[in-house]
Amino acid sequence: MYVLANLGQAPISGSCSGWESDPESFSKRVAEHYVRTVLGQSLSAKRIVPYWPKSKKGMEVIFSDDLAVGVSFVKIPDYVIALRLRAHPPGPPRYYTYSCTPDGNLVLTARKPPSTPQRPTNLRMRSPYGEAELNVGWLGEPANQPAVPAFRFICPPGCAPHAANECIRIVRRTIQDAIQLAENAASKLTARDAEAVRLFRFFFGDPERPVPWANNRRAADLVAHRFEAVAKGFRTRVPHIRCATAADACGTAAAFVVPRDAPTALIPLPRNTITLCPPFWGTTNAFHRAAMLLHEMLHLLFWEFFGHQENLPRPGDPEERRRDNSYCYHVFALRVAGHGVPQAWRSRCTDRGF
Repeated sequence: MYVLANLGQAPISGSCSGWESDPESFSKRVAEHYVRTVLGQSLSAKRIVPYWPKSKKGMEVIFSDDLAVGVSFVKIPDYVIALRLRAHPPGPPRYYTYSCTPDGNLVLTARKPPSTPQRPTNLRMRSPYGEAELNVGWLGEPANQPAVPAFRFICPPGCAPHAANECIRIVRRTIQDAIQLAENAASKLTARDAEAVRLFRFFFGDPERPVPWANNRRAADLVAHRFEAVAKGFRTRVPHIRCATAADACGTAAAFVVPRDAPTALIPLPRNTITLCPPFWGTTNAFHRAAMLLHEMLHLLFWEFFGHQENLPRPGDPEERRRDNSYCYHVFALRVAGHGVPQAWRSRCTDRGF
């Protein structure tokens, strides 16, 4: 449990080392208090993840697809900072000093903001919105980590039903969410997280199965490597993201790529271009959009392996299986992150053999 102390109350004696060494529990307490006192909602956190991979100086506490709270530990033991994420603009920020009772209860004390805003020059905050939010160095991002991965956005016809100026913001957020889905899936497979292993068995089979053509690498490690490649692809490739035009044959597809096709005036770089069709823009679930981009990046990176064999049968292996089905990957990434998936997506995976 924890206690909220009044502003200016003297700290209660006791060690907080247990909380400081457990950023997941610490951030959960702070975020749930923030949601209740600042946003007026009594909610329980669904997931807690590092705001940046391999760093727990900043944690993202997720309550729903549209509500998350960032908790920063970059100023401990002086104070912690909380602010709402996935909002435009993010915030408002709140600052809390903390202490602990002799029996280990956490005491949060609201304090005034520092007189000089804390904006370290070597830290920047991840934001899917714009430069106005990129200068806040609260969440401990490494200096060499770009705040928003570079991409080229080409959308001359707009992206109905959204206003033209919303389109690029949606794409920024979707790329960030796609990276988060991919890195979460990779890290949980690498760690052999119990729920990730269970889901892997359901979607892909035995996670410890050696793969002969990959030097007997374990199946789960091979899949984790592909998820890592997706995240790296979005960070380093500068993908071209374009809106479909009347000349594109989208059909019912939400997005597509054509890495095997020759360059055209519409798509001069087919191996690095993702086309977004009307169903993408009509999707209201942010992580479903992210899964669509994850799916398409698999095609771009592993274009001979993830090829939907009905379009390009491979000699000796004409049937698309779960192991080379990009639907299986993006459905797995959603499920291991705790998100629901449409039945049609699940069926596109489970209707295939292992």
